[in-house]
Amino acid sequence: MFIFLFFFFFLAFDFFLAFDFFLAFDFFLAFFLDFFLIFFLIFFLIFFLIFFLVFFLVFLLVFLLFTIFLFIFKN
Repeated sequence: MFIFLFFFFFLAFDFFLAFDFFLAFDFFLAFFLDFFLIFFLIFFLIFFLIFFLVFFLVFLLVFLLFTIFLFIFKN
């Protein structure tokens, strides 16, 4: 959640820079912030989704195997 708040802060800062029409450097900075946001949002979303999906599936598999073996050996 803090990662998304961090990115939303930079997105708001990027819109502030994009509507500042006085300095040309702000447009370049806004462009680089856009690139930073797009690249890292996609990277973090894909990485964390895959990581947590694999972690959840492995945890679920181990938990189910543990309960099945516990049920078998208990009886």
